[in-house]
Amino acid sequence: SEIWRLRGDPAFGGSLDNVSRTVGIVGRAAYCFTPEGDLVFLAQGGLYLIRAGAANVPQPLSEEKLPLELFGLSNSLHWVQLAYDVRYQGVHIHATSKTTGASIHYWFDWRAKSFWPVVLTADHEPTALLAYSNNQGVHQVIFGGRDGLIRRYDQAAVNDDGTAFPNEAWLGPFRLGRDEGVLNRLVGRLDENSQNVSWSIHVGDTAQSALNAAAQESGTFVAGYNNDEYPRARGRAAFLKLTGIADKPWAYESADLERSDSGKTRSN
Repeated sequence: SEIWRLRGDPAFGGSLDNVSRTVGIVGRAAYCFTPEGDLVFLAQGGLYLIRAGAANVPQPLSEEKLPLELFGLSNSLHWVQLAYDVRYQGVHIHATSKTTGASIHYWFDWRAKSFWPVVLTADHEPTALLAYSNNQGVHQVIFGGRDGLIRRYDQAAVNDDGTAFPNEAWLGPFRLGRDEGVLNRLVGRLDENSQNVSWSIHVGDTAQSALNAAAQESGTFVAGYNNDEYPRARGRAAFLKLTGIADKPWAYESADLERSDSGKTRSN
């Protein structure tokens, strides 16, 4: 719950100074350093940053964005570990349960300052992290799993040691009108070397209901610039869902949506 800074050799004129009496690092591995030398750490109330330099104080990184699961973590129930990933520009946050309880895993995107939940099978959950540079100067983060194996993320992999994994992306939510609106036109664009991607439109009166709604319209995007689609999906909020084919790499570039107001929300 506190942070202290030791300067110099305590036996030869060094000093011990208080940095914060209200913010502290939740565990001995719950911190990492950025390439600039800044300290990033998880505290009871959020993700914090201390800029490199002797006089700096903790600054909140997460503010109101912190997922509720990350509040109040401690080393008594979880192995709480952070690692900064230079290659993918973000922070791996892992709180692996020491018992049979639930583990918590997040990716913190450094550029967008946003949290993304990560789901792992129990034997893949890390009990140790290591950020290092190999002999070719390539920076990597490796994960020591419960099963004793060491793993790393690889964007070129199309399966997990032969096991296909589902892959999808939800884009949104976005409003269809000032009150209720209609999605009139959709134009998608994939990378020219991408495999096909299935798309679907999900709408609702709220963002939450749209996320849980069945698809109103669907189709397939192919590599490159696609032909116009005319979904005519109506509602207040909408998501565009993209789903790839197992074992097939794909890359999304952009989507243009044309929408129009359609009046007040209709009552059931």
